[in-house]
Amino acid sequence: MNENELLDILSYWSYWDKDLPDYVNRLVTLPHEMSNKLALVIQGVRRSGKSTLLVQLMEHYKLNPKNCIFINFEDPKLENFLNSETLDQIVKLGEKERKGEKIYFFFDEIQNVS
Repeated sequence: MNENELLDILSYWSYWDKDLPDYVNRLVTLPHEMSNKLALVIQGVRRSGKSTLLVQLMEHYKLNPKNCIFINFEDPKLENFLNSETLDQIVKLGEKERKGEKIYFFFDEIQNVS
């Protein structure tokens, strides 16, 4: 996948230039702060609000949406690119686009990636 195609997909899923969606608050206990040494994993049954919680995390931790990269690995455009190379490409592209700023990655349906 070329860089422009991937950037279009990331832009579609992220909230760089659009408002956050309306949602029903998910009541969960979260760590007081995010750690750059630990991945926060959200798991649960289908349709329980995990994707919604990802958006709420951005608000809860007062993260700048421009520094948050959302991607849903059930996107049909990614069907032939569900591998570690694509993950590496996403991280490198995020670093390039955000030029040294702290970046937060929100991977939805990551279990689809080999």
